[in-house]
Amino acid sequence: MTHTLVAVGLGALMVMTASAQKDAGIITRVIQPAWVEHAPVAPERAGEILSGRAMATDKMPIYWDDTLLTSAGGCMRATLEDGSILNIGPVSALRVRKVDASTQQSEFQLQYGRTRAQVVHLTRPDSKFEVRTNRAIVRVLEGGDIYVDASSPITTFVMCISGGVEVWENAIPMPALNKHVALNAGEGATFGVGGNLEKHVATAEELRRAESQEAPAKSSDAFGGAFRIGGGVTAPQLIYRVEPKYPEEARKAGLEGTVVLDAVVDPDGMIHNMRVVRSLDPVLDENAMEAARQWKFRPGMKEGKPVAVAASIEVTFRRLDRPDVVQKANQAGTDTGAVESKTGTPAPRGITLLTGDGVVAPVLIHRVEPEYTEEARRAGVEGTVTLTVAIEPDGMIRNVRVIRSLNASLDQKAIEAVTQWRFKPGFKDGKPVTVNARIEISFRLPGKAP
Repeated sequence: MTHTLVAVGLGALMVMTASAQKDAGIITRVIQPAWVEHAPVAPERAGEILSGRAMATDKMPIYWDDTLLTSAGGCMRATLEDGSILNIGPVSALRVRKVDASTQQSEFQLQYGRTRAQVVHLTRPDSKFEVRTNRAIVRVLEGGDIYVDASSPITTFVMCISGGVEVWENAIPMPALNKHVALNAGEGATFGVGGNLEKHVATAEELRRAESQEAPAKSSDAFGGAFRIGGGVTAPQLIYRVEPKYPEEARKAGLEGTVVLDAVVDPDGMIHNMRVVRSLDPVLDENAMEAARQWKFRPGMKEGKPVAVAASIEVTFRRLDRPDVVQKANQAGTDTGAVESKTGTPAPRGITLLTGDGVVAPVLIHRVEPEYTEEARRAGVEGTVTLTVAIEPDGMIRNVRVIRSLNASLDQKAIEAVTQWRFKPGFKDGKPVTVNARIEISFRLPGKAP
């Protein structure tokens, strides 16, 4: 049967025919912020096939080569064509490469983050249910329940909750030489730099993390009944901060980056229910949580009363003794400084370009300002949406991810605007190259100080 759908992505309005793409399944639960990024299509097929990124919704179909994305606080569940169930945790990106129920052939690429797969019984001799990361290849044997954590860029943790799986190290291009283990129910192993390939009995903490990847029935369940920002709920304001300990061993090893935590800020301004959603290193993760536990907030408010509010917290470890590879575009005369509008229209605070050695930074040449939604304006929601992006050699922005959410509708408006920005590309050795960047979009109500 052919269904005609109208979809609004980040670009133009497109009409598509669902039968033109291969069905992979359907989204059954969503906690925002979450998106589905449909695979790019040839220009001559743009009118018949859905492409681009759209906010994920319940009952949204997914297709081969779609990517399911979440940022801090978001998660989603999908039921696949073969009856298997995928849960995608916060700050994750999983590409659905293939789901063929007739042959029982399913393949996925977990680009980063965490996923849990509850796989139906595989009956065919050549059946396959496989999840790949940059460090591991995970293959379910006959069905069961597995958990894969690729939050760290250098390791992948795999746990078999039920059934059995085989796992290969995905470190070199010759699979026959890669290390391999078989995991039974209740066993786990870590692959990658410093990974212990000896399987072990899963710890209580590892089991808890796996259980936490199941998408809750409703948004309030995700944070134990805490409110989300927006809809009359104001964001907590940080008033006291303790910096994390940065061990000398980590500095010497060149280990740096950002730990992302999910937490609840209580009505008394204290943090609880903290968990790591993007890991950097076990020691640095713990130091980040130890520091954040000492932070103090002015609590979020609803109807004039302090309430518990779900929050995403970033703790950054950055070496200061190395040549700086971070360039502020607004210090380079690229017109990215804050521009606070008299009418409450948001503008970017700035762009941080991660250029690396020998790279000439991109230059912003066209900027579109986001819309301030009437709903957010009436609710008094203001603050900053932080995005990470890739500025491609053609000067366009792709791979947009929310790493600090403000409000679902404002997050979407920030993404819609930024994807219309245009740059003179970055260059290295005389050739245009892709440059990663962090962009802050500030939403301020009129009459308030920035």
